[in-house]
Amino acid sequence: MDISIYIANESIQYVKGRERNGIIRVEEAEKFPLTEGAVMNGLITDEDLLIKSLADFMLQVPVEDEKSVRLAIGSSHVFTKTMVVPHLPERKMLKWIEGEFIDVLEDEEEEMLYDYAILDSQKEEQYAILCAVRKSLIGAYADIFKNTFDVKLKSIDMGLNCQIKLMEEVNPEDDTFITLLLDGSTLAANLYVTGLFKISNRIRLLSERGSEGLSDEISRVVSNLIQFNETEKNGEAVSKIYLFGSTPDESFLLTDIRETFGMDPITLKVNTGIVETDLGDFVLDDYTYAVGNLIRK
Repeated sequence: MDISIYIANESIQYVKGRERNGIIRVEEAEKFPLTEGAVMNGLITDEDLLIKSLADFMLQVPVEDEKSVRLAIGSSHVFTKTMVVPHLPERKMLKWIEGEFIDVLEDEEEEMLYDYAILDSQKEEQYAILCAVRKSLIGAYADIFKNTFDVKLKSIDMGLNCQIKLMEEVNPEDDTFITLLLDGSTLAANLYVTGLFKISNRIRLLSERGSEGLSDEISRVVSNLIQFNETEKNGEAVSKIYLFGSTPDESFLLTDIRETFGMDPITLKVNTGIVETDLGDFVLDDYTYAVGNLIRK
């Protein structure tokens, strides 16, 4: 079993389970409060507050096998690109990726870490998502887990990649679609073209959660992604919109999206067939990043 922890803006999401042959077995799942001001947009803004929240979490969910912990974080401070990449050994690929970020990181003074994930591989070429992140951002989390809780993390992934892995299971067809994930005061919106991730847009919401103004902000983001897709002229129109993380008092969002874009939003509040669990109250919609982090790809 693996332990997946996603540190969101307002909570610590914990899932214990495993993925095998496209089916994710969830044994345990819990959400724990994260003290306000501890983390903002993936950055640790108050280390003491984060340690206190993690200590409370560890008391309730003891981490018995410290080698099984997989951490996911969501942040716009992770630089990403999607592009066709050459077939290269991993070491040479990482060096090649470093060169691809020179234009956006030319003024960056901190040491960076680079990684990639192959999204589609053909004989002639590969399509991948590339990422660059400050070593200090990743190191801060690794140090807290190791030095404070004696937990050496098995992996640290970005929430975006966790969702990409999950959507490959949720939506195996080659659809062109948009995902919207509400995480506290943040909206993460992603465009997938013919089943493959294309671009992301992560914004801080100006409207209060549950307010009517939320619909206007979401509509603007969706419209921009639809317009971007049309300018790409790939011949594939957006046919689906997924909405994750909405609360019961935000049911109006489903109606507003339907009326504005002529598509019924899809949520993961019902069993999708990719998760097996004996937990009667488990809702995949509440743990999309944490569950996606269990998928080994």
